[in-house]
Amino acid sequence: MKKLLIFIFLLVATLPCLGQIYTCTNINGYWGKWEQQYVCSITGNFDNFVLHSSIQHPSEYYCKVVIQNFSVPDKKTKRIHNKNKIWYEYTGYIEYYVASWWDEGDFVSVFPSGAPYSTKNGYRLKRSKATIKISPYKKSPRVYNIWFEGYGIGIQLY
Repeated sequence: MKKLLIFIFLLVATLPCLGQIYTCTNINGYWGKWEQQYVCSITGNFDNFVLHSSIQHPSEYYCKVVIQNFSVPDKKTKRIHNKNKIWYEYTGYIEYYVASWWDEGDFVSVFPSGAPYSTKNGYRLKRSKATIKISPYKKSPRVYNIWFEGYGIGIQLY
C-alpha cells in the first residue's frame, strides 16, 4: 500500500507534459494568440517548473515559476471550482532573463527564442513576485496564468 501511495504521489507531483506547450502573453490588458513552442520543454512539478530549450539542460532555462503556497485540492473543492469556473490563485515568483543593458527588462521580447539565455551571453537573471492562477481541472493543471510587473503569460500544457 505504501508503494502505491508513493507512486500516486510521484505521478501527481510531476507535470504531465506530453510534448506540446503553448504560450500566450497579456500586455496592457490584451491577450495575444496561443502559440505552440516547438523548441521549448518544461521540467518540474505543479508548483516549481522551468521552461527551457528542448536541446539544452533544464538548468539553462528561459524562465522559472515557483508557487509558494500550492496544495492539491480535494475532490469537493475541485468540483466547486469546475462547476463555477473559479480559477485557483496562488502567490509565488518568476525568474527570467533580461538584457543586461535594459533597465526595466522586456520579458516578452526575450521569451522564448531559439537560444538559451544566461549571464555569460549578456543577460541578467531577474526575479519578480507573481500571482499564479490555474484554471479549474479534474486530474491535473493544464493552464497557468502568471501575472507579474504588469505582464501576464499563459502556459498551456497538452
